[in-house]
Amino acid sequence: KDAEDTRFGHSEVFGLGRWFRSLSTARGGTATRKHTHCGGGVGAGLTTPLGTKNLQLAGNILAGEGVGRYGPSLLPDTTLNSRGQLTPVPEIIGSLGLIGHPNKSVLLYTYGGVETAGRKSYLGNDGQQYGYGARGINLHDCYVEFVSSCNAQTHTLASFTAGGWWHFMQGHYGSVMAGLQYTYIRKLAFKGTDGMGNSLSPTTFGNTVYVTFRYFPFQ
Repeated sequence: KDAEDTRFGHSEVFGLGRWFRSLSTARGGTATRKHTHCGGGVGAGLTTPLGTKNLQLAGNILAGEGVGRYGPSLLPDTTLNSRGQLTPVPEIIGSLGLIGHPNKSVLLYTYGGVETAGRKSYLGNDGQQYGYGARGINLHDCYVEFVSSCNAQTHTLASFTAGGWWHFMQGHYGSVMAGLQYTYIRKLAFKGTDGMGNSLSPTTFGNTVYVTFRYFPFQ
């Protein structure tokens, strides 16, 4: 990792290396073999003022294979290949936002972000697709309410967040802050079928509001 602080703000670039290890035993045998597959990625981050120290632009990105756990949604790092060995899933994670300080007591922010996983699948001897992002999965139950057998595999998560903090009390015994945040999340799955040959593309979304109070003693 390399980081720099200049009059243009804070910037950094970094690389990440990972090794995924699995064990396998031959059919009818007792010998166990170890398999190691490499993964990792490259990324960058930036925080810079926009004409004034009271407004900042902040962003970051990470792209590679097997880096899903480094995102807020914890997308899968690996899947199995045709030999039953771990193989890393390609992924991209990124966000971009604004941070504002109207005065010393108030902090406002807004962010947009995305996490997306690529397809890592293979065709089995039975003619079916396996792995992550496999085609042809029956997703009929994903469109039936109160059914827990939906096996759609996550392709992309996109979100928007806006909120702020108000530092409204400061004294000898500590400080008190209040926070308000709204978050919208859209989830998209890899395409599948309804079991009758028709294509399905499951998606869903959520809206969340957080209200927070924090007390920091003797600060």
